[in-house]
Amino acid sequence: MKVKKQIKELLGIQSDVNVIKYSKNNLEKHLLKRNHIDALKYFDKIEDILEEPDYVGINPNEKSKCLEYVKVFDENILVALKIHSSEEFYYIPSMYMITDYKLQSRLFSGRLKKVDKKIDR
Repeated sequence: MKVKKQIKELLGIQSDVNVIKYSKNNLEKHLLKRNHIDALKYFDKIEDILEEPDYVGINPNEKSKCLEYVKVFDENILVALKIHSSEEFYYIPSMYMITDYKLQSRLFSGRLKKVDKKIDR
């Protein structure tokens, strides 16, 4: 999987890093440990979320580039991407639900941007 060119352009990212890697086992353990159990029902949808997000943004509270991909199902699910310390790829440290209020607040503030559905492949 890769961070698509359209997403990078939408977010103003200049980096050449675009590969996304994750360990299903480690991510699942993290979700259980952090009590993000409700997000587990979307665990098998991670690739769909990364391929066709409804919204994307950059988390301003992180030191390194931390991307946020949000997909609206019955609930709003956010998948976080962080750039690895090697700066060679992104990895998924977490995923969790966000409320409609948080989604709207992040759209209003500009933290999240709506993705045009004509995503390049």
